Amino acid sequence: MQAFSSSVILWGALFIVGACMRPVRAPDATLSFEERIAGCYALEPGPWQTDSILAIPSAPFFAPTRFRLEVTRLPGWDLPTSDTLPLYVARSYPEARQDSTMFTSWRRMRVGSDTIRISDPLPLAGVGLLVAPDGRDLAGQIYTFTDVVSEGGLGYAHAPIRARRILCPRL
Repeated sequence: MQAFSSSVILWGALFIVGACMRPVRAPDATLSFEERIAGCYALEPGPWQTDSILAIPSAPFFAPTRFRLEVTRLPGWDLPTSDTLPLYVARSYPEARQDSTMFTSWRRMRVGSDTIRISDPLPLAGVGLLVAPDGRDLAGQIYTFTDVVSEGGLGYAHAPIRARRILCPRL
């Protein structure tokens, strides 16, 4: 009986050790840049929300404060983009304001660059983000722009911003 209980304990211990050694998610080094960036983010509140200079081209408070970056290519944009700098899907989470801008795409600024642009691909005025990885988060600039600039006016303005990685809620 003693030999039976010793073998049960031994097999139980081996089972526990084996369970602890199961494969875990691949480390970030094995993921592509796009896979490391993909996920959900929330913009940190800050002075950008009330910056009067930033509001001249287009009001920054229209920016979505929560968004998801996906590794899916943006449909219908295969020809205007290259394989080296494709547009990927960005999804904005519904905001309390109905008039808020929606981010629809993201892409690297240059081949090999860690900086990405998050925006809508063809707006004439609006809000976008120009950010790079900073730990788990994204940091950089929020910018506003318009193509209708009065004489002596301002067509582009920017301010520092940080987007914290968050758990992805349902869209």
